Amino acid sequence: MSENPSGQGGETSRWYVLTHLEPGQVEPELSRERELRRASGQPFDYFVPFLFIKRRMVSPSSADGDPLSAYDNPRSPRHVEFNNALRRELHDYVFVRTTERIVNYLVRDTEWNRDARIRLRFYRDPLNAYATVRPDRMSGFIQACSDQREHFELADIPRGLSLNDHVIVNTGAFRGQTATVLAVRHTPKGILFDVGFELFAGQKMMRLPGLTRRQLMALPAVPSDISGFLKTGADPIEDAQVTLLDILRRKVLRLNTPDDVASDRRSLERISGYGRLQVQTPSARNHLLALLLICACLRRDRSDEDLYRESCLQELTRLSSDSPTDVHAYFWIALYIATRRAVYRDFAKRYVQQHNPRSPRLRQFVSLIRKRSTL
Repeated sequence: MSENPSGQGGETSRWYVLTHLEPGQVEPELSRERELRRASGQPFDYFVPFLFIKRRMVSPSSADGDPLSAYDNPRSPRHVEFNNALRRELHDYVFVRTTERIVNYLVRDTEWNRDARIRLRFYRDPLNAYATVRPDRMSGFIQACSDQREHFELADIPRGLSLNDHVIVNTGAFRGQTATVLAVRHTPKGILFDVGFELFAGQKMMRLPGLTRRQLMALPAVPSDISGFLKTGADPIEDAQVTLLDILRRKVLRLNTPDDVASDRRSLERISGYGRLQVQTPSARNHLLALLLICACLRRDRSDEDLYRESCLQELTRLSSDSPTDVHAYFWIALYIATRRAVYRDFAKRYVQQHNPRSPRLRQFVSLIRKRSTL
């Protein structure tokens, strides 16, 4: 299956993860949708592993042509066991490669899905965003499903947290606060976590009991040089601004030397550790969040980039009813760098033009993203 990275009007085509309880019912509709879309030059492809594995792996001599039945090949019992177990694990998953606009239409507006008793639905990640698969991994996944020699399993990613792990609270009044795991409790409702953070004087702390894994975001270990850096009394937000501006400016002007690249890598690693810091005000936390997204993009850290991008979008949505501030502008700048969507750059430019912010660094960031470059 070929990959076409863009759709009409420059829209990005991605592999979206969907679910359906009866994959045999939805595949004919997806096949018709593919023919219609391809006839009009729109990107569309799909992969239903439950059906595909049976068709590709069944013995050519088998008389059983029903793709919904269990796989049966008396000459290879071990292969039968693996194949049927894999099909059970993948039963509900449907993968569709298209643009976000088309997949939204497919799930929400097509008559065959909107009126169905059992519907095709989005599979969402822990931050409630649409789940997608990188093209190279999807290509490997399809290839593995096609090759009888490939044995693999579908397993949950380990998401365990241990005592003393550092996390960000992602719910309630303390959303955005950095906390420490104080207890891990196994209950009939699943694993629950008690977390806490210092409140005052090194004597009293806030303890938040009974949080689920979805209400917490794990943090990576802090680089060892941060504590020494902070002892100097330096402001981490100011340091991140100055460092990121310098790196971006040299990238835009293409002035990097091999020594600069090595030095930048160390600086970005230090800044990435600021995600562990407990920042006191919501405005400062959001300001730092935007800078951490820019840092993740420059580090090309896909995991951190996805995490901070979704967090920035959530905060920007929460602030949508407020009058624009410098924090909004930093979110727009960071999201433009992360997504390349011109609308974010235009929002940031308009903010600077209309509000004339006092911060010279904010104006410098906007000036840099206005330039044509490959940041």
